[in-house]
Amino acid sequence: MNNRDNLPIKGNKLKQILYKYYYALLLIILAITVFSLTYRLGVAPIKDWDEARHGVNAYEMLKNNNYIVNTFNYENDYYNLKPPLSYWGIILGFKIFGYNLIGFRAISVLSAFLTIIIVAVFSYKRFGRIASLVSVMVMATSIHFLQFHGARSGDADSMYVLLFTISIMAAINSYYKKSYIYITGLSFSLAFLAKSWHTMAIVGIVGLYLIITKLILKFNWRQWLVFIGCSFAPILVWALIRVRYDGFKFIDAMIRYDLLSRTNSSIEGHTGPWYDYIVDLVVYYRWYIAVFILLLFILIVSQNIRYAIKDNFNEFIGLIIWVVLPLVLFSIAKTKLAWYIFPVYPPLALLIGWMAEYSIKSFRRSVYPVILCLVIVAAGGLYEYKFLNYIRTEPADVFENYLRDSRISLDKYTSYVYRPTQVEGTDWNQRNVFALELFKDGKAKDGGIKEFLKTDKDSILFLDNNDASLKLIKENNLKIVDSNSNIISVVKQ
Repeated sequence: MNNRDNLPIKGNKLKQILYKYYYALLLIILAITVFSLTYRLGVAPIKDWDEARHGVNAYEMLKNNNYIVNTFNYENDYYNLKPPLSYWGIILGFKIFGYNLIGFRAISVLSAFLTIIIVAVFSYKRFGRIASLVSVMVMATSIHFLQFHGARSGDADSMYVLLFTISIMAAINSYYKKSYIYITGLSFSLAFLAKSWHTMAIVGIVGLYLIITKLILKFNWRQWLVFIGCSFAPILVWALIRVRYDGFKFIDAMIRYDLLSRTNSSIEGHTGPWYDYIVDLVVYYRWYIAVFILLLFILIVSQNIRYAIKDNFNEFIGLIIWVVLPLVLFSIAKTKLAWYIFPVYPPLALLIGWMAEYSIKSFRRSVYPVILCLVIVAAGGLYEYKFLNYIRTEPADVFENYLRDSRISLDKYTSYVYRPTQVEGTDWNQRNVFALELFKDGKAKDGGIKEFLKTDKDSILFLDNNDASLKLIKENNLKIVDSNSNIISVVKQ
């Protein structure tokens, strides 16, 4: 086990300053991280598809008092084929913070923050204080992970990345203490209960790491038995409980659609070339890739690359596998979505931090490490600026804002609500279904104006506030019960 705090601190002054003020600098970075994760969290618009659907699933679990079966619009959901752990996280957020977007996204934010913390601890213990500071800064400004579908979203991915990270770090730590492998197994199991088959990448990484390091030969049969139990017992318990509700229908759909179809075909048009994820990294991570190349060049020229690898060989092998294998596996799969590669961001941050530690120590003259440090900080600052600008300029959803701010109650309308996207539209989008449930405890029904006029039940129709809507209201003798500059709510007289 390596701990750089045990090494004598000699050489350039920057190294001494970074080591001396490590905790103060770490707190500053973490404070900025907390701000980035929470800034405008409660008003950032709900995203269609996965985030919205996760929100509906969790909200209706709570309303149905059924924490096993996920529903959409109060019918069993066989489209979102994820086990319930991430829904439980959202439910916990609702119970703590209330029925609002902060409660909805709170556990995702906490998961991302905890991921950054354990990156800090792991790099501190394995590589040193400079590595820890750099790794945390890189991870905290990895805007691809922080934005859509990630840390500030109600999706399952932030929790999944946390559990993925714990699982692989525990596997690496098992080289020094074998009992850590049980944490690997349990974290894998929980990751599966959050994100389903995506966790197969963990199996590949851990298996390859155990083979290359020859750890696979060092566990006895009792240790293997406990490890297998930790890895699969929670999944088996959930599966047995789930089949009591609808037989094997949900699990069969998980296998056929979420595993086989996504792997063998490009479902829903989510396709791309084999190098699609390389393009994503270039788009979202280009300046850190440049930093990575610069650090590698410094280590090669200074001939410190061999010492860096020798000092941390087991960690180096683990991190390389952790980056490369998911990229290969998800590149082979036919269905491609940008957030599939989120788990590679922690090891990339750790590699950059590890290289920065040895690169800064390579210099004797202070001016060169200062320049290198400024380059790394500049890259982080640029990404932080882009990230905050993204948050500030997100377009609002006018219907979501209307529901949040309106005092209208839907109780007397038996919660049957129609809202066409336009006057002639008929169906709801998923983000508005969730907004309706979250802010008004309403129930959406498709069909638009035609179904609204045919129903015998008390119902309410939401229309865009424009001349065409006013004409429609007059022609059908409808009553306006609430409105703002964007939305009009009407009922039948």
